[in-house]
Amino acid sequence: MRKIAFIFSTALLLVVSSLQAQEEKFILFDPNCMHFLDYELSKEVKEQGYWEFVLKTEEGKSFVFTVIKQAVYLDETTELSEGFITCDNKTEVDENFLQNVNNGSLIVKWAVYDKTKKVYRVYTAKKGYQIKDTNKQIHFRSEQLFFDFKKNLSDQGLNLDSTGGRVLYQSLLKFKCYSIFQFRAFDRKQPRIIRDIYYLEGLGISKITGEEGTITLVRVNEIPLDEFLKEYCKSKDIFTEKDSMPQLGTLSSGQPTDSSQVKKDMHQVVEGDNLYQIAKKYNTTVDVLMKINQLENAALKKGQWLKIKATEISTDDNPSWKKDEKNGYNIKIHKVKQGETLMMIAKKYGISISVLQELNSLADSKIDINQQLIIEISK
Repeated sequence: MRKIAFIFSTALLLVVSSLQAQEEKFILFDPNCMHFLDYELSKEVKEQGYWEFVLKTEEGKSFVFTVIKQAVYLDETTELSEGFITCDNKTEVDENFLQNVNNGSLIVKWAVYDKTKKVYRVYTAKKGYQIKDTNKQIHFRSEQLFFDFKKNLSDQGLNLDSTGGRVLYQSLLKFKCYSIFQFRAFDRKQPRIIRDIYYLEGLGISKITGEEGTITLVRVNEIPLDEFLKEYCKSKDIFTEKDSMPQLGTLSSGQPTDSSQVKKDMHQVVEGDNLYQIAKKYNTTVDVLMKINQLENAALKKGQWLKIKATEISTDDNPSWKKDEKNGYNIKIHKVKQGETLMMIAKKYGISISVLQELNSLADSKIDINQQLIIEISK
């Protein structure tokens, strides 16, 4: 009995000493140098949703702290302890600060003031990572993902992960005032597990897709992402810049002439692709793909084009691709059919109405038959 009591008291002392060793630091949320990102997960993802708080300490350099959406990491308070961090003393957050958070010796508590309830909502973060996003490159380093990417695309086709993983650049989606870079990341332990990472320039990850489901950025600073981006573009006076977007009259149409373009009803094989994944993506079967492409086995080559469905007579010529010869952009176009609405078209291509309006400089949701709408811009 004494032995059990001794063990229990020793364990209790260890817990107490561990709690005492953990320092707490408050950061008062301020949108002037911080972002509050809200991520939602699809039903297939078994993990919890999460928030991320981004603190920009200097030009292009950010520290990101993750908070899991569980009650244990949420609290409220009417006062903050002395010495809390604001935009004025943000340089206190550095590499050593981040290291202390990740090794458990420091707990970061983000305080967001609730004007309605007149209290601070407190979000406890126990993990963090760093991003460096400049005009020339993106340096991303977290526990799950690492890559160094040169924005001039000089390392296209190369492995961007120098820490033993594998990350490849895929494409660039360019909008009026921001760009989204797409990367493909291979799981370190199970290379067959592939995730597509969408990185919103200047902000962070906007979407992660994979076999296990989708993680999507839905709100920034408690504002829906689409609305946030609209305000962001207005602040940069982008909507008045007519030359910032390719005009349909300057585009050349026709089938793609190189691997950077996409053919209708075709799929170009990229590294890591296999027939099973491609069949699943296009809602078909491996047998069908092998038959219509006259494949003797399941071996694929990078850059190879595959038919997705057998050639058939069709009156639907959507989508089509056109080339902006001047700027080198590939533009996906949808020609409006009778009875179609902007909502129907947005749903068809998996984008929002506001993105369609932005891409096509539409003041409202009115569209005309035979009107050509820009759906996507890629490099």
